Amino acid sequence: FFCRLLLDWIMASKRAGLGSIVALYVLSFAFITYAYNNFMRTPVNSLGSPMAALTRVAAIPSPAFGIHNRRCASVVPRMIVVGRRADTMALQLQRAEHVRVNAAATENEDSTENIEEKLMEAEDRMRKSITSLSNNLITVSTGRANPAMLDRVQVNYYGSPTPIRSLAGISTPNAQEIVVDPYDKTALADVERAIFQANLGLTPSNDGKVIRLNIPMLTQDRRKELAKSVKKFGEEAKVAIRNIRRDAIDFVKKTEKNKGCSEDDSKFYQSEAQKLTDKLSKEVDAMIGKKEKDLLSM
Repeated sequence: FFCRLLLDWIMASKRAGLGSIVALYVLSFAFITYAYNNFMRTPVNSLGSPMAALTRVAAIPSPAFGIHNRRCASVVPRMIVVGRRADTMALQLQRAEHVRVNAAATENEDSTENIEEKLMEAEDRMRKSITSLSNNLITVSTGRANPAMLDRVQVNYYGSPTPIRSLAGISTPNAQEIVVDPYDKTALADVERAIFQANLGLTPSNDGKVIRLNIPMLTQDRRKELAKSVKKFGEEAKVAIRNIRRDAIDFVKKTEKNKGCSEDDSKFYQSEAQKLTDKLSKEVDAMIGKKEKDLLSM
């Protein structure tokens, strides 16, 4: 823009002579003032706006300028129009940049919220894996009667799978026996069939009123076999937790790659996912250790 103006001034000076040269110096001072005021943000004189300064130069009535001043004055309005167009374009660019920055900031906030939601979802899925492990461990007999051993049993009651605890009272009269007393005696056969199909390693006996389950004493070899099964349950739970961690970390990396979060934020959220994984893995180890202790203790 300024190069264009300088060329216009040089051409006007060649045609106009001394008067336009003086005007050129005045115009140059006006635009230097404009640049200084706009980029340095510090007003240094009383010329006012650059458009006003140009207008004053164009309107100088001194006879010393004569026709030369009038020739120069014909160039000034053109420069004023160009200057106004440049000001308008600069303002539009400034507004567009402001909108872009705000949009980027909003997008980053949304991406951060999505990552946090993903980590919360991952924690919830990991907790469900812990719950599933707990249910599996309960069904492993330690040689002592425990009503929780029947928690997985679902009875087909009038065509609908129903938890056995909703249909019968469960008690342990002694350490080696579980008694199941159905509330609806007509469902006695269905309850017995459901216990048998649950693969608990227990054989139900029906006396027409209640179902009795005898818990056999475990030999040392059987206890060792069950301990191996318990370890297998624990490893499966750990694998499930690690897979959930991998999904969460992949989501964070993808968000960083798409410029949805900074590198520092990405490292922080990946670290949080790893900390959560380590914490729940320790819970799994504690649960497995406790169950193994119960199995191997005579």
